[in-house]
Amino acid sequence: MTLYGSKGLEFGNVLILGVEDGILPHLDSTEEDERRLLYVGIMRVHSRLALSISF
Repeated sequence: MTLYGSKGLEFGNVLILGVEDGILPHLDSTEEDERRLLYVGIMRVHSRLALSISF
């Protein structure tokens, strides 16, 4: 599911992948739009949130 698609829904567990420069936020989007979408994803969780980054 996309972050945008999760608007209005709630989940017990949420895993957000690609939280790194160039992916989230995406290079073609405005930084403010990407922050809003990440906020939407984070606020969908009831129990457990995991963010995935690569090093």
